[in-house]
Amino acid sequence: MEDQQNYYPVERNSREMVFWKKWVAAACSIVLAGGLCACSMVTVNEERDKAQVVAEVNGVALPKSVYYTTMQNVAYTVGATTDELEQSDMYEDYQKSALSQMVTDELVYQDAQEKGVVDFSEEHRAELMKAAQEDLYSMLEYYRDQTAADETIPEDEKETQALIRWGEYRENANMTDLEAYVDRRLKSDAINEMRNSITEPVTFTEEQAKEFYDQQVEMQQPFIEEDETQASLYQAFGELYVNPSGYKYVKHVLLSIPDETQAEISTLRSEGNDEQADAVRDEALAELKSLADEITQRARDGEDFDALIAEYGEDPGMESEPAKTYGYLVYEGNEEYIAEFTEASVALQNVGDISDPVATDFGYHIIKYDRDGKGPVPFETVKDDIMASQLTSAQESAYLTYTQELKDKAAIKEYANRI
Repeated sequence: MEDQQNYYPVERNSREMVFWKKWVAAACSIVLAGGLCACSMVTVNEERDKAQVVAEVNGVALPKSVYYTTMQNVAYTVGATTDELEQSDMYEDYQKSALSQMVTDELVYQDAQEKGVVDFSEEHRAELMKAAQEDLYSMLEYYRDQTAADETIPEDEKETQALIRWGEYRENANMTDLEAYVDRRLKSDAINEMRNSITEPVTFTEEQAKEFYDQQVEMQQPFIEEDETQASLYQAFGELYVNPSGYKYVKHVLLSIPDETQAEISTLRSEGNDEQADAVRDEALAELKSLADEITQRARDGEDFDALIAEYGEDPGMESEPAKTYGYLVYEGNEEYIAEFTEASVALQNVGDISDPVATDFGYHIIKYDRDGKGPVPFETVKDDIMASQLTSAQESAYLTYTQELKDKAAIKEYANRI
């Protein structure tokens, strides 16, 4: 009797049990009978190509099949298909990147095996195999339900179409060979565990963030003061730490239209019914107009604006830092906020100015020009972003140092001419 992990029984319904290998073979036969095959059928030459060794790491041969999988990952990372990469002027660079990555992954995997960071037991392999089989079977049932509900598919073709779609899923998920799939899963888990063990201890403190911020301000300020158009270059990379003129911080009291009415307005606009959406909005705004006018007048009479926000405001963003202290940064052309809000904010001329109630699909906004935004951005408004981005950079640097140390000690052979 063959090993259970190869013949894991999958329950098709309450009365029928089929063995996995035989069941998959039968599924392939059904599709073949229709002249189409959803199962992976490769030629001898293709098998030889995939078996060709393209690198050796500490005596372990890495076949071209691993390179192909790594190239798929590279393509996914850059948001393209492997076919699109082949047409790219940078294809050779992508090839080198994939070859280098597969070597690095193997080194980390070997280190993980040596350190025992992942369960490589047969019991664990069997668990992964069972989970993969159950996933495949559930997807087959999904495609069966899908084709059964599709009235455009003739009744006698529904099973064949379900199997074709299921076969495409298996290929796209690299699950045509479950033994190889489990191997890749174990390797991936081991690499992730090693990466986490290297990166998780890395920290980036608030003091380091402030030091980074000061360096950026010192570097950017003379360029932007000399030519304010330089700000757009820094902003394009999300690294603007010195604002040019025209930038301002605003706060607002939002009197919100009820959520269900907002949803109705949004649906109408998505359907192209702007006139009807405007009518629904105007009706909702009419109920808020009197209070909006009252708050506007109280703000212009000098009443504490933060107190008005606390009493009437319904924008959660105004309740949390850094917006609670500094407000929202707005400038001409800013697309972060709804257009009516940005336009009304930019139109305010002097610090302390209060807008008329501004109508949007969210409700009425009473906006205050709270402070001039020109000059170095307040550290508190960018602290969290700096700490997050620089922590990621520090973690990547630590991991690269670790992998380079592995490479320095390893025996590596790469056969780039074979890819």
